[in-house]
Amino acid sequence: MVVRQALILGFFGLVFCTVILVLARHSKLAFRFVVGWLGLGLVALLGSLLVWTVIPFSDALGITPATFGLLIAIVIPLALGVELTVSESKHHRRIRDLAETVALLTDHLDIRAKTDRPATSHDALVVVPALNEAASVAGVVNSILHAGFECLVIDDGSHDATAAQARGAGAHVISMPFNTGIGGALRAGFRWAVANGYRRVVQCDADGQHSPALIRVLLDEQVRTRAHLVIGSRFLNSNNYDAGLFRRWLMRRMAAMASRAVGHPLTDTTSGFRCIADELLIEFSKNYPQEYMESFEALIVAARSGYTVVEVPTEMSHRVAGIASNRPLRAAGFTARVLVGGPLGIRFSIPHFQPAQSQGGRESAT
Repeated sequence: MVVRQALILGFFGLVFCTVILVLARHSKLAFRFVVGWLGLGLVALLGSLLVWTVIPFSDALGITPATFGLLIAIVIPLALGVELTVSESKHHRRIRDLAETVALLTDHLDIRAKTDRPATSHDALVVVPALNEAASVAGVVNSILHAGFECLVIDDGSHDATAAQARGAGAHVISMPFNTGIGGALRAGFRWAVANGYRRVVQCDADGQHSPALIRVLLDEQVRTRAHLVIGSRFLNSNNYDAGLFRRWLMRRMAAMASRAVGHPLTDTTSGFRCIADELLIEFSKNYPQEYMESFEALIVAARSGYTVVEVPTEMSHRVAGIASNRPLRAAGFTARVLVGGPLGIRFSIPHFQPAQSQGGRESAT
């Protein structure tokens, strides 16, 4: 009887973990749910070991009969939970895609209604994702424009005057109907850039931590190396940035993972100061991770898909105003999910780079 219980519970845990991994790999399950559900499956596997070792010595306490009840109590809620999670993941993804489309369509209609739209350079566009950054975004936009670059601000469902401040400072602004996460905001910016003929995008934070004067450094490095992704590193040739002991250790572990994927050393895999160019920009406009730590995940996927990734030393200061949108505990959770998802192969995907086809022209992402 005990052997049967252990086999049933162990088989259930194994099948459950397998189902979760299959759903995740086929994009049927939102990545933010994967770790939790895998944990429950591992609990079932652990339970099978406990049945094997503990119950033979605990029959007097009634553990053996309780195991059957526990198994039934676990199977039904988990089955219902998986169904609800899969449904939520599917609709969540569709709603975010719809939000991007609505924002871009609204922007397109606004542009057509105006006759004084300035001509764009169709070379480099600075994209600034912003969430409740009214206190700093105008200064960032002014610096970008003063440096001679076009600026697009993605207001990701802010509750303050971020959009008004950015627009008043001279930026082109796209307002998302609700918060989609930094990845969703960036993909909307990438789609807008591709649709308007830009071949390079520089990502810059709205909190004033990145110096717009260094944008040219990223662009010059991209021209020199013809890289698809140029990362502005806080740690290359410098150790002045204070990231905290644990966070710095984690960054080093992530840098080691990214270095293996790229094939040469990298130092800063979470930098939000980057240049995305050419074919990679087109692919990121179609598919890009939604949540926090998207920079690391996108870097790994780009490298493993054959795109060129390089670093250039830059500087980063403390934010001008406001507070970070991700608290340490929440950020740690996102980091854990990304690190777990990598070895399991649970990541967004883009087509492998095909140099022979790269001259066939650009395509619109809208």
